[in-house]
Amino acid sequence: MISPGIKTFVEDVIKNLCKSNGYKIIALNILEEHVHLFVEFKSSHKIGELVKYIKGRSSRLVNLKFGETLKWQKGYGANTVGLKSLEIAKQYVLNQAQHHQD
Repeated sequence: MISPGIKTFVEDVIKNLCKSNGYKIIALNILEEHVHLFVEFKSSHKIGELVKYIKGRSSRLVNLKFGETLKWQKGYGANTVGLKSLEIAKQYVLNQAQHHQD
């Protein structure tokens, strides 16, 4: 669970981790129970390694700073997006809070 008190910190951590590793964030939406991250990265990188890195580092930093245990769910969902559907995918990620209220 990502509490409101740590949401901004988690967002900053994810942004910094992506930036420092050359991943370009297209859209990021942090919800109470999960995160939607739309990211562009080199084809030489593996999505599983990216997810593992972000989950591991963000969890560790939250635990150190807040003394809270941030445990991510096992696994992840991933999709590829072509140029034609880039904006649709971006809006999908950004509108997840509304989607989960319905």
